[in-house]
Amino acid sequence: QLISHHSVIFEPEKGLMWVSTQPFQLGEYVCYDLNKIFAEAPTYKVNKEISEAALTIPADRFLMSEGWKNFLIFKSAKEAAKDLIKSKAKTTDNSVREALLRSNPNSWESYFWAAELSKSQGDKRGAAIFYDMALAHEINDSSEVYKIKKLIKECNKK
Repeated sequence: QLISHHSVIFEPEKGLMWVSTQPFQLGEYVCYDLNKIFAEAPTYKVNKEISEAALTIPADRFLMSEGWKNFLIFKSAKEAAKDLIKSKAKTTDNSVREALLRSNPNSWESYFWAAELSKSQGDKRGAAIFYDMALAHEINDSSEVYKIKKLIKECNKK
């Protein structure tokens, strides 16, 4: 889901622990031998690397995929959309909307932000269409569904 800061894997019977690295929980998992750390670390006089390099789990291959590139484009476009909405600047440039929809076409969130952009530009009809398209996708939070339906009603008021 690309929302977690990190994750941890434990193998308690061996006293091993792996901690994910950035980005999100997709980077390599660095291994630590807790038995060794608790036994030796108090005796260290200087900072020392305490991970078990040979047991490192490689980073997720997703980081080399088109999906990852699209996620980064979507994330950037979403922030650009928020900035445009906040600035209340009028524009005919549709590149942010197009980037949202092209980079993440299967997410309700892309259509929601396209709708918000349209609404901020005074295009209530276009906003209502994008809100409807958002509802055609899976939304995991019923409060978001309710909010979008309310926004559609507001757009359709004369």
